Amino acid sequence: MPTFLMSSLAAAVLFYLAEKPSRVDVAVTLVGGALLAGWLGLGPGPGYAKATALVACWAGSVFIARFVGPFVGVCSPAESMRLLPRMVIAPALVYAAAVCLALQGAFLRDVPTWDAHLYLADESVAHAAAFRLAVIFSSWPWLESWAEAVYLNLPFAAVAAYLLIAADSAARARRFVTSFLVLTGVGYACYLLTPGAGTLSWPDAVFPSQPPSVVTNWPLVPGTFPRNCLPSLHLSWALLILWRIPGRWAHAAWWLFVVPTLVGTISFGGHYVVDLVASLPFVAAIELAMQRRRSCVAAAGLFAGWIAVIRYGAPVLAVSPLVPLGIATISSLACWRLLAHRPDAESVPGAAPELA
Repeated sequence: MPTFLMSSLAAAVLFYLAEKPSRVDVAVTLVGGALLAGWLGLGPGPGYAKATALVACWAGSVFIARFVGPFVGVCSPAESMRLLPRMVIAPALVYAAAVCLALQGAFLRDVPTWDAHLYLADESVAHAAAFRLAVIFSSWPWLESWAEAVYLNLPFAAVAAYLLIAADSAARARRFVTSFLVLTGVGYACYLLTPGAGTLSWPDAVFPSQPPSVVTNWPLVPGTFPRNCLPSLHLSWALLILWRIPGRWAHAAWWLFVVPTLVGTISFGGHYVVDLVASLPFVAAIELAMQRRRSCVAAAGLFAGWIAVIRYGAPVLAVSPLVPLGIATISSLACWRLLAHRPDAESVPGAAPELA
């Protein structure tokens, strides 16, 4: 979570740069950021975490400059009040998420989870599917490093995507923010209704090398591990941006964010494979609902169907690996079809801009 907060502060710098400050303004804030980094003991060094921390110090310098600026005549109160709220929103959301997960871990520590059901759904495709995939991914250190950098810097990427959308259309940017917040709220509610703590939470397993020895339908109580499995919000956010980001080149480039997000959700022990498959109809339902399309009912039905299959359908899934693979394929193709046939062109990559 500290890296998420650092990334959100770095995202605040994007809002600052989007205001097109003068070179003198940028130079002053950079010097202030360097002084702040020195005061905090953050010297130069390798690694994206250190780089993110240094950029976060730059954000802190901008905060201070914009807060003090109106009092010393550097900037007007209007300029300060236009920028500061936008810079605060990303860190505020990350902090709120941290508080919610901490409270969740404290109050739900004795509440059984669905981890056994989620694990058995994965098991119907391949033995310890999430564990085996994590082992495969760990054999490519460069892939895990890429996935970690992407996974932990989601706030920065989300703000960058917002600014791209805002440059194309302010109305679309507002709709994107609304969809992002609604998806986050509904996703967190799903965490409470279908709690799961992930592959890292199994007490008799060593992730990823040693799967659980015995798995039954009895619920697991993983203590203070956060319940944040179904759906995967990280993947859901990435898919939402994929459908919202304008331009064919930007849309194609965003896959370089989606793919390592898929890798990270499995590699870090927070999710099962079925979480990722169920995330697609979840995002489709939210996206279509925000478009006020009746087809959102079909997408929501697909997501609810996945919940029912995970909870009650283990005997059916265990008949053959072709059963879960077939259900996943049909569900995914149906979601893509529902989204591809929306009449509102604003979400179609490369579509013509809206008419005034």
